[in-house]
Amino acid sequence: MDNFIDNGRNVLNSDFSPSVNTREGESAYHVEVDLPSVKKEDINVDVKDNMLTISGERKTKKKDFNYE
Repeated sequence: MDNFIDNGRNVLNSDFSPSVNTREGESAYHVEVDLPSVKKEDINVDVKDNMLTISGERKTKKKDFNYE
């Protein structure tokens, strides 16, 4: 977890890089991710082949501008 590189590519594929804190407890790892403007139901957490993946969608309101 020292870096977010997987097979030579950056896993953070967007312009948004959240703050991540990790720590090891007595019987578990603890991961805290700061995801402002992301709803709980829009966050996906998956563990596969000993790799933790946290993904989500930050929805923004699209403004219509009329330039006439």
